[in-house]
Amino acid sequence: MGNGFRNLKRKPTLNRASSRTAFITVGDPGGIGGEIVLKALQVPRLRKQGRFVVLGTKTVFDTTEDLTGLRWPKEVLLVNLGNVKEKRFSFGKVSALNGRAAFEYIQEAVRLLKNEKKGILVTAPIHKESLQKAGLHWPGHTEMLQDLTGSKKVNMMFVGRHFRISFVTWHLSMKELSSALSSTKVLDAILFLNDALHRYFSKKRPHLAVCALNPHAGEGGLFGDEEKRVIAPALLKARKQGIWVEGPLPADSLFYNAYRGAYDGVVAMYHDQGLIPFKMIEREFGVNVTLGLPFIRTSPDHGTAFDIAGKNRADPRSMIEAILLGHEMAQNIRRVRSRC
Repeated sequence: MGNGFRNLKRKPTLNRASSRTAFITVGDPGGIGGEIVLKALQVPRLRKQGRFVVLGTKTVFDTTEDLTGLRWPKEVLLVNLGNVKEKRFSFGKVSALNGRAAFEYIQEAVRLLKNEKKGILVTAPIHKESLQKAGLHWPGHTEMLQDLTGSKKVNMMFVGRHFRISFVTWHLSMKELSSALSSTKVLDAILFLNDALHRYFSKKRPHLAVCALNPHAGEGGLFGDEEKRVIAPALLKARKQGIWVEGPLPADSLFYNAYRGAYDGVVAMYHDQGLIPFKMIEREFGVNVTLGLPFIRTSPDHGTAFDIAGKNRADPRSMIEAILLGHEMAQNIRRVRSRC
């Protein structure tokens, strides 16, 4: 591969004169992360956004170059952790070694970001089962990054061309859902979304909508009382803080209206409530954003795609959007600060 590689033992010296540095982790080595990163880095307008530091393993990218016919851009630095051995590597399989490697990419990126005030983090997909096999029990990037950075509160937000969605709950079973909801959590999701739209998307006073939990928003209590008991009090507190928010509204009609531009952002009660309409509409262009970290973090809205890994079939568009959005958010936050 090209001369853009450095071994981890020779820690990279970052150019402080650069406007922004995007740190990209390649995710689970057995997935499509290496392929979508390499394909995304071929886009000239993307490379003009700033400097790039990729956290990964040379062995995996050597293989990825061979299967795609693409070459590593010489101006892009790879921090080669060397944690994937060629004889034991294969695409498309759950592996404790790959789960551990994916974690180490993220861990090293967070370490580097602590000294890079203008840096952003872009993460390729990890595989939760591989993490579990490696003895790493985080259910996803969001919780892992919260612990690695010591952040008190974080939230998951999905950004596309038609939707911007935050979530009250993330990775939990439907059986746990009702008992996991609280007015505090609903209010936190509203505040996170409102702040993000103002800070990163230049919305002076965002117009928000909050989903109900139950069909028909509970139908006056016939289908549940969470709307009245949990969600409505949170909305009242948000309005007292000057936030423009409607709800709780039935999700089936709310998302149709949001798609037509009625709202700047939507708060969903649980994972699939927001992600089913989001991924149906935004599949190729959606981006996952973690709010509440000490740096901007974005990611494609899809998984490791083991079924097509190593077959040169992965679509890099969501990764490209994740990188571009990270830079856009960094530019916008400077504009907001300059007005304050």
